[in-house]
Amino acid sequence: MILRMVNESSAARRLPRTMVARLMELAWTRHGDGDRPVAVNVLVVDDRRIAAMNRRYLRRNGPTDTLAFPDGDPDPRTGRVELGDVAASAETARREAARRRADGPGWTARHELALYLLHGMLHLLGLDDRDPGEAAGMRKAETEIFEAAGLPPPPA
Repeated sequence: MILRMVNESSAARRLPRTMVARLMELAWTRHGDGDRPVAVNVLVVDDRRIAAMNRRYLRRNGPTDTLAFPDGDPDPRTGRVELGDVAASAETARREAARRRADGPGWTARHELALYLLHGMLHLLGLDDRDPGEAAGMRKAETEIFEAAGLPPPPA
């Protein structure tokens, strides 16, 4: 897997690329076609930038945690599947992680941001969370992948 990662946010101090790559690879292996070569683009931004993207592409006002833009086309030169782009807000992750820590220790802003990126990757792979059943399946996949990566499970 090729992971192209750009961090534009000062709120995401040194998000470990290895953590994100491990989560993306586990998602691809478990919910994609793990045998095919694949690439995904990841962008970490602040609330202002993700709000602008949310307004421009989804016509929704305000910041959000994660946006996913599927591609799925193979690169004609390499045959590698370009899954698409995932954008996540480091500022939202910091706020939400602080809120979730009240439910239990051990959850950090890095974990929250990594969860947003994994969530976007799962959307690129066809998982959805529009209704309660789909949302439960998405949460289950996120928890299983976090645990397989040796990370704490996301708080409920």
